Amino acid sequence: MVEVLMKIILNDEEQIIKQTVEKKQGIIETIDKLVDGNILSHIIINDYPIYIEIEDYIDRHLNDIEKIQIITKTKSEFVNDTLLTAENYLEHGINAIEHLADQFYQTPTQEDWNQFKNFTDGLNWINNVILNIDSLKERPSNWNDYVKIYHDLENGVRELAEAVEGNDEILIADIINYEIKSIYEKLNKLITTTIDTEGCRPNAN
Repeated sequence: MVEVLMKIILNDEEQIIKQTVEKKQGIIETIDKLVDGNILSHIIINDYPIYIEIEDYIDRHLNDIEKIQIITKTKSEFVNDTLLTAENYLEHGINAIEHLADQFYQTPTQEDWNQFKNFTDGLNWINNVILNIDSLKERPSNWNDYVKIYHDLENGVRELAEAVEGNDEILIADIINYEIKSIYEKLNKLITTTIDTEGCRPNAN
């Protein structure tokens, strides 16, 4: 058992806690209690931000922790910020996949295949964005349009996997150019409409 005296800051609200914990469990329970229905964005331990594998980091540094700042978002803030990030990704991604499709119409190099891997990682991320928001009650009012796009993406990913399995580089290019690109454009337009009608943009007048 380890006795821990630390400063806990929930967003900007500060409190001091002293408790005996077994490994990381007591700290994790305290964080969960303070998050209280909101969404944990990340934590800052001794001024070092942690976004992933939070429990493992706490476990490894338990004896050195002096201050934990817990950064939370309301569910509405989470939806808005997630859509802003997705909009930015799609705006850049559309041009990138146009170039990727062009490369696959020729003979793709190893670097092109590396970019294809990045592209499929992005596809999975977009799918997860929709799934994460779908799990909340605070969904945009036009959410049914997102669900339709999600199913279109699923079909595109399935066709893409079959083309890769068949080593059909022209078909891969066609799917990227004529299916995925169109879905990205529709999703980007939908997200922009959602943000401008129901959300907010940083520094917007």
